[in-house]
Amino acid sequence: MNAPDRNAILVIDPDPSIRALILAVLRREGYAAEAAATPDEALRLHRDRQHAAVILEPRIHGGDVLLHALQTDGGGDGPSRKLIVVTTPEPFHAPYDGHPGVHAVLFKPFFLNDLAEAVATCCDGRESCPDPS
Repeated sequence: MNAPDRNAILVIDPDPSIRALILAVLRREGYAAEAAATPDEALRLHRDRQHAAVILEPRIHGGDVLLHALQTDGGGDGPSRKLIVVTTPEPFHAPYDGHPGVHAVLFKPFFLNDLAEAVATCCDGRESCPDPS
């Protein structure tokens, strides 16, 4: 598998307003961002391009299967793409912290600067994104 394009970002969220907002922020920052509303669409885009990072709302229908597919994409060396989870807060814990390949968890509503910083950190090739809180 080729190295990911460090400017290519995939955004997966069922809400068209959230997708449009995230795409606008990423494109303003100079990223080649594209979006998917469903797991099937996301998997097709995921297979067609080497994204440096994937921004995912895992609470979409089929999101757990998609999250697993994205986490195991890299074979024996781990995920080839870094995941940024953007979701609503869990009542008592953050279930995505510590999952393989998840480098940042941002809770809705989030600051756009935190999103841009998490993406920039992931695309710079660092091991982990900073805690945006």
